[in-house]
Amino acid sequence: MASPEYPRGTSYICKFSGQFGGITRISDCAYSMQLEELAYETETDKTWIEDGIRYIGAEALGIAGGEEFILYLPDTPPEELDEEFLYWWPDYYLWNRSVGSVKKLYSYGIQNVNTSQGFFTSWLL
Repeated sequence: MASPEYPRGTSYICKFSGQFGGITRISDCAYSMQLEELAYETETDKTWIEDGIRYIGAEALGIAGGEEFILYLPDTPPEELDEEFLYWWPDYYLWNRSVGSVKKLYSYGIQNVNTSQGFFTSWLL
């Protein structure tokens, strides 16, 4: 949404860093890991205007609220992933619609076990 104060609209931004530890292999395609550190460069809920854009500091979506995470490797069969986490997978529609073109992950995935949110890298072909 734009206004005279910020004619170029609003952008939510989150700059953060962190570290995982306690990494344990739990299957041929997955590792369990614990979030050991999460540090924000941007203050959450802080608002500022710069170059005609209103910025709002946000939490690290997919990381915040989590303690345990699962790292899925390329070649993981989608059937091994939590259904709610699969909605975050960019190729979910190809796999779910039985198109047959996607039968495994072609990327890495990180699942927040507490929230089922997550991330996927781009295809690694």
